[in-house]
Amino acid sequence: MTSTVFTFNLSGTVRHQGLSISGVTVSLYDQGVTGPEGLVGRQRTGTRGEFNFGVCPGGYRIEIEPDPNTRFLRTSNELNVNGNTMLNVGLVTGNILKVKAVTRSGAPVTAGEILVSAREPLTYSASAVAGRDGKYAVTLPRGRFNVAFRHSPQSGSEGAKAGNLPFLTSTIYQVDLQRDDSLEFVLPDMCNFEGRVTDVFGVPAANVKVKLTPANQENELLEQLNIDVTCTTDGNGEFRALVESGVYDISIEPDQAGLLFAATESNVEVFADLKKDFQLAEGFRLRGQVQYELTPLAQCLVRIQGLDRKIDLLTKTDEAGQFSVGVPGGTYKLVVSAHPKHAPSVTLDGAQFSGLAPWTRMVVVGADTQLPVRLVQGTRLYGRIADESGHTRNGIKVSVYADDDRDLCESENDVPLSTCMTDAEGRYSFFIAPGSYWLAVHTDLSNAQKIEIGSEPKNLDIDWHGWCQVKFEVVGESNQKVARCRVAYSPYGNAITGDGSSKSLPKGSVLTDPDGVCNLTIPAGVYSLRFAPPSDSAFESKTVKQISISHDLSKTIRLGLKNSSQASES
Repeated sequence: MTSTVFTFNLSGTVRHQGLSISGVTVSLYDQGVTGPEGLVGRQRTGTRGEFNFGVCPGGYRIEIEPDPNTRFLRTSNELNVNGNTMLNVGLVTGNILKVKAVTRSGAPVTAGEILVSAREPLTYSASAVAGRDGKYAVTLPRGRFNVAFRHSPQSGSEGAKAGNLPFLTSTIYQVDLQRDDSLEFVLPDMCNFEGRVTDVFGVPAANVKVKLTPANQENELLEQLNIDVTCTTDGNGEFRALVESGVYDISIEPDQAGLLFAATESNVEVFADLKKDFQLAEGFRLRGQVQYELTPLAQCLVRIQGLDRKIDLLTKTDEAGQFSVGVPGGTYKLVVSAHPKHAPSVTLDGAQFSGLAPWTRMVVVGADTQLPVRLVQGTRLYGRIADESGHTRNGIKVSVYADDDRDLCESENDVPLSTCMTDAEGRYSFFIAPGSYWLAVHTDLSNAQKIEIGSEPKNLDIDWHGWCQVKFEVVGESNQKVARCRVAYSPYGNAITGDGSSKSLPKGSVLTDPDGVCNLTIPAGVYSLRFAPPSDSAFESKTVKQISISHDLSKTIRLGLKNSSQASES
């Protein structure tokens, strides 16, 4: 078994009706990773509409962002790269929505960003900053949209005082766009929120990021649109923002170069102008460098979990393989995993795997601490998950936990070293260091198996009983797909698991995808279900008071229109 690092060409062209489009922004992201941290590369198409990236094997999302002054719609594609790959993209045109943002007094607000999200049945989203005319123009397909507005320090003119101060509003407009149209977005009356951040001795903490987020977690639309605002403290530790009257969660992130550590405060009520002080505790600097055979590894995921206090931090290594966080004194569990695209891969049966084993240690921090992290090639643990009838289980999470000389339990202290999903044939595969571990399927920790890993590959097939895979497709009366519908499940009455054990059935919720589909993996038993579409949806909620689930199930749930007769189930 040899370790090799592959790099392939991901190339293509962008065209419209056969004509090459130059100057189009092409952004490449790691699949499943949102935000700037997932960005792999960005470039503009050449004179022939061409683009080209050098990438490692894996899953990616490529976003095509035309010039906002054109009528071309943004498009996105997901793809797996296992060799040199060609992708040709055809652009289509849409309608232009022009938005003018103003305060109650009519003053223009140009230091912002318009956020647009489609209502059913579309799943299109877009955003735009102000143009030279101080207005926001976004190209959209025909349909109904939610329009929100948030502060954007990268845009706006310096002349508009109201636009320069960070602001946060939860106001959302609805637009039915069938042709080019315009909208005036009027910000509501705002409260002046001022704060000061210091250490325990009252010394101002400069360059601290203070993030405010609406605390109403039931409003999924605000979460989907990423409605929040971030301020940075000045040399006096002070910050200021204008916020709409409401309740907010506040997170405070100090400069990573210092010794202060982060803090949060929930459900802060702001119904009038408010001044508030925040105090950050001082701790120690926990640093480390991650290497493989003396080569630094970038983008490694580092999880730091407090064992004697409620702290759970995530960070990544930089290009030099280094990480650094501020933590209070105490005992911590560290888990370091290599990024699959930045580490040597192992080729087995034509497929590539990250062959490096995750690294874990218990660390006592009582002073500034430096940790050398050396990742090594792991031993392969593999197998197949099947039910009692021999049917393989695809798309099921499988996790490996460290053996801490105790049984696993459903607590925050049990963090897996590594997880994967079974493939279409129910197969899973890990590379872990020799030692003793627990292997668990899905969240079934009570039936986890204790395993010993040596220097030779280990095959472990698992017969997994008592759990069912349930698929719901949520549609409207005319078969419209209902995206972002929250499907909540809970035990019916005092129901217990289908195998007759005394363990309670789980409860929780998931959201349907853009196709109106969601998948659950739950123990057999009797459940109550509630299907709640987004608040701006045209469909009514639906409750299924009792449903018995004893085997895999695929079911269509049909929702009626609001103010219509009771929804029907098929």
